[in-house]
Amino acid sequence: MTPDDLDKAQTLVRQGRVTAGIAPDTTGLFAQVTITAGDHVASAVVSGRHDHVSSRILDGREMGCDGELGPSSSDSGLVALEEWLLDMSLSELVGLVDEMDSADLEYVREGLALNEALVEYGLAHGPGIAVGRTQLGLIRQGLLKKDMVVWAGVRTASGIDSRMGGVPLPAMTLAGSGNQCIAAGIPVVTVAQYAAVEDQNLPVRAVMLSYLITCSIKAGVGRLSALCGSGMAAGAGVAAATAYLFGGTVEKIGGAVKNHIAAFCPVACDGAKTSCALKVGEMAAAAVKNGLLALSGCIVRATDGVVDKSPEQTMRNLGIIAKKGLSGLDPVILDIMLHKQA
Repeated sequence: MTPDDLDKAQTLVRQGRVTAGIAPDTTGLFAQVTITAGDHVASAVVSGRHDHVSSRILDGREMGCDGELGPSSSDSGLVALEEWLLDMSLSELVGLVDEMDSADLEYVREGLALNEALVEYGLAHGPGIAVGRTQLGLIRQGLLKKDMVVWAGVRTASGIDSRMGGVPLPAMTLAGSGNQCIAAGIPVVTVAQYAAVEDQNLPVRAVMLSYLITCSIKAGVGRLSALCGSGMAAGAGVAAATAYLFGGTVEKIGGAVKNHIAAFCPVACDGAKTSCALKVGEMAAAAVKNGLLALSGCIVRATDGVVDKSPEQTMRNLGIIAKKGLSGLDPVILDIMLHKQA
């Protein structure tokens, strides 16, 4: 899309020629677009997957579609990966991270470099609602203290400011989301910088652990969910990675996951927007703290709420809540968004 295309689209919106509504009686991913030009009417439907065009109609005639929705080769591979992740224990995930070779480490570093550029841009320019840059100003005024926990949240918010503010810079994605990758990685490297970790590979391994836990939770929660993936799934990953960075045992790492889920379950997603920086930045800072609490032996008991005996089952419980407990939340949020006076 060129800047000229964007200007034309915005003009159509200003002229009141674009309307949006909720499609009734649909589940999962569904988007239908209808365009009228002169005497012609065209429509297209995307459903099931982001890349599956299930209908193309011009003037009442079906123009062909992608066929019956079945698992493509890439989708089958993704399903298999999700099932594999769900079967992995936390101990096994930690073992995978410990065994990363130089190629694996370099791949993670490349993605971190992309997301670090978004962080630096956000701090310098304050895109979106400038959550990160505004907090930087508060630090300079002495109203906030620049400690490890606060700075992890500030830098995370700054990266998401850039992402949600439309900055034309690339981002590495995680489980289909740029915000999730920023939220799962940036707090971890920030903690590593404060901790002055001598082993240059340890922070990268910690980031990978955060990524794996994020993806494991997302595999249970679902690709599209009313749950905030960047705050809940990535936050649990950051909590675990924080414990891992400081030499925590698997038990302490699992405790960090439990702490974060106990603290925030269930934080809802009310759309991708600039204020994601505020929500996710705060949860990133809290995730670091939840990891530190677990390291110190402060771990939520299995008798409390949705927390179970094992971190693995606690993560599965989060998926159950997302799929069964929050299934009716999206239409409610959409209805509010479409009818509010803004």
